[in-house]
Amino acid sequence: MGSLRTARSPSNSNQHNIFEPSDLGKAYMQWLNMQSGLHVAVEAKVTKDYRDNTEYGPFALFFPAEFRRSLQTRTSDVLTTRGQKKLTDSQFNAYLGLEIAMSICPQNDITEYWSDSRFLASFCGDDTKDKVSKYSLYDFILPKIQQLTNFMILCGTTEIFSLTFRGIFMSLVFLLATYKSHSKARTYMPSKPDKYGVRFYAVAGWDSLYVQTLWDNASSNTQSTTPAQRYTRQFPTLHISLCNTLRREDVSVAANLATTLWLAMVGHQTKMLLSSTGYRLVVSDNFYTRHTFARAILAFTDGEVHTTGTSTNSTVEEAVQRVSEAERGKWELVAKKQEAEHQKAQKNLSKSQKTKFEPRLQVSNRAGYLFYKIRKVVIFYSNGLRATPSSRTLSCTSAEAVECCHALDKRLHASSETFMAPTVIAVSNRFMDGVDRVDQLRSTNPYRRREKRLDMTIFMWLLDIALIKAYSLLKRMGEQVPTLREFKWEIADTLTRSEKAIRSQQSHRQKKSQRETIDEVVGSVISMHIITPNSTRNSSGKLKCYLCSLRGISKKSKYGCSKCERGFHVECFSAFHYQDVFKPRSPALRDALEAVCRATIDDPVPFTRNRLNRSITSVDDLTLSSA
Repeated sequence: MGSLRTARSPSNSNQHNIFEPSDLGKAYMQWLNMQSGLHVAVEAKVTKDYRDNTEYGPFALFFPAEFRRSLQTRTSDVLTTRGQKKLTDSQFNAYLGLEIAMSICPQNDITEYWSDSRFLASFCGDDTKDKVSKYSLYDFILPKIQQLTNFMILCGTTEIFSLTFRGIFMSLVFLLATYKSHSKARTYMPSKPDKYGVRFYAVAGWDSLYVQTLWDNASSNTQSTTPAQRYTRQFPTLHISLCNTLRREDVSVAANLATTLWLAMVGHQTKMLLSSTGYRLVVSDNFYTRHTFARAILAFTDGEVHTTGTSTNSTVEEAVQRVSEAERGKWELVAKKQEAEHQKAQKNLSKSQKTKFEPRLQVSNRAGYLFYKIRKVVIFYSNGLRATPSSRTLSCTSAEAVECCHALDKRLHASSETFMAPTVIAVSNRFMDGVDRVDQLRSTNPYRRREKRLDMTIFMWLLDIALIKAYSLLKRMGEQVPTLREFKWEIADTLTRSEKAIRSQQSHRQKKSQRETIDEVVGSVISMHIITPNSTRNSSGKLKCYLCSLRGISKKSKYGCSKCERGFHVECFSAFHYQDVFKPRSPALRDALEAVCRATIDDPVPFTRNRLNRSITSVDDLTLSSA
């Protein structure tokens, strides 16, 4: 089963009921599953970077040092014009690490993370906080969304993009970056949960969840260039072949439409690396699934990329009516008519000269619509049928319709009912959710929280996509990688490690340099709890240590507290009288604290005497040593 031709070879269909699951459909699905995945063109480079730099190595492939330096230089230039100091390498890396940490637990502002708690507390109160939160990349990067898309996936170097890949299965859908600023872009769609956001077109692998291509939808863009022109500027090798494809007579796609951008995005992978089987499949939803788009992709990729997905075609009302009146699980195959030539011929005619298209049973090669009845009629399109239908309409009881759809496959609906559905529909349902699963990886919460609307910057969103791509590469290489969350933490720790070490050294130096003067020290302690040497006038001067006795230890000391009139070791006196001593988590101090707590409720372990102690030296009798 090494090629599609083998999977499509004639099976022994006459030996069993063709309307039951057959080896043909199973072989087709199995072949698609086997071919799905990534082919890494620079596998040795990825492995070496991971061995040398652990998790940061693969991430650096999508965030190269040259690009990081250019962002840092532009940031420093902005800081200089505003009278601020330039960011050092460690400060800029720390900022990137904080952005990555914010993708793990998103908030609306980076300043929400500058606290005295455990989360990166070493950055509290320093200049980096003010620089990054006030004069960070946001000031000049956010308005330049078009340039941001060059960030990692749409970079102009062939070396970076050559990390992609022979993936047989791809999904073409929207990716949404929720954004709190309003713009002229019409981003609202009733089917999407967030009303405002910057939307991107994305091509993602279903099995690997690797984002193959990413580009913004250019809503409200007032530039004179088209989206496809801006895309081909980043990848000049696509320009000539795309223009030649648009000039073909069998391609009816205008150059200024978003469809041309989708065409360039999907076809880019084929232009960079041909599939070893000569077959790729793009699965999309009804927003993208169009026959004109599918035919253009076939022409642009020399017949390599096919299209399958749901559709909103309403030109065949008779088929919709027939299937809607049928039982659940029934379906009908309708071949796609060749009407593009007629439409082109009528394009330049006046309204009085135009004629209505009259079909002559000329159908497109291996292309058609499937009308499938669940609760309502759902329309699927595919130009990757096993064969071209011999007639315009084929019912589900037709053996030819079953063969054209790569046989049948069992489908379990939400009502727990099992129906036999065409394999084309099973393929669409199985591989449609590639981009949605990427969104789930990028999202911290599995569902949208109602109490707080979380948004992020475009830069942070793209940084997160780069992390997902690097994580997908490591999984493809078979490395023993942790979860995505731990993978992000490791990279964030690597980026912030240098700045944390610098801040720790500076804090240590400041503590050494902060020495109090004599006039500040003399008389600063006003407490009457003073440790003094015990008097030997009436006894040996050795008294049981009070804190030791509370802990059940019988030890004596030659020192005592003039206020408490009890004996203490020097260290026990400090632990007993100063509150900050009990903050460390050592077991000895914890036991001492428990003993003190029991004494406060009149339940000490031993009972020490309460009568007057004449061995304690009072402050009035305190003498200093003489020469």
